[in-house]
Amino acid sequence: MITTTPRQELTDRGRAAALRVADLVRSLSPTEAAAPVPGLGWTAGETAAHVVNLYGRGLGDLRRSATADATATLNARCLDEYAERDPAVVADRIAADAVTVWDHVLTTLPEDLELDFHAGARTTVVPIMGVLLMEMLVHGRDIARATGRPWAIDDADAWHALTALAPLLPAWRRPGTPAADTIALPGPAGDRALRIACDGPATTIEVAATSPEDRVIADGPAMALLGILGRQPATGPVADLAARFGPF
Repeated sequence: MITTTPRQELTDRGRAAALRVADLVRSLSPTEAAAPVPGLGWTAGETAAHVVNLYGRGLGDLRRSATADATATLNARCLDEYAERDPAVVADRIAADAVTVWDHVLTTLPEDLELDFHAGARTTVVPIMGVLLMEMLVHGRDIARATGRPWAIDDADAWHALTALAPLLPAWRRPGTPAADTIALPGPAGDRALRIACDGPATTIEVAATSPEDRVIADGPAMALLGILGRQPATGPVADLAARFGPF
């Protein structure tokens, strides 16, 4: 495990982010729910429905993609299956399912239990918690952008999401992206960084102090997260990470 964040802190941050998403969705009018999310291919309402599907994967839907590229196909299939688009109904479902998953499912899983994940990977509970936190932060922003609402992402939330999910990054390494460098993202406290080392096709990840040869990301964790996920233009080492890893 790479992160040192206690599981309870991840639980608290993930639940809080999910309830923020639910509150945002509940505030939408039908017209706002039909607004397209820039660059995503979904409306705000479809994005909210996707959040429901994310929690469904912790509540009995055991389907996982075999490759990173196949994740989008699975997401589209699940979106077709869950046809509800009424913002109030979807918001209530997000809130209820998120509390169940964060407080009554993830908390019961042993630290070392291996589970199937997307892109043909197997992982343990902490990386899954990191992915879920990341999804809440980013999809909340997607919905907010589509509807002109404010949505701030806290650097600490982004840092905890990225360091928790980091063991999954090798499974998301795009083929044909050889590199020989180490990119470091300093945490909010500035004393440690998420160091992602690429040596040819291999990827090594740790949380440690930066080294002089590291390519250090100057943006904070929230801005880096959005750049890596293609939610805003990226340059320098963030752009290189976006080119090497994904689709998420």
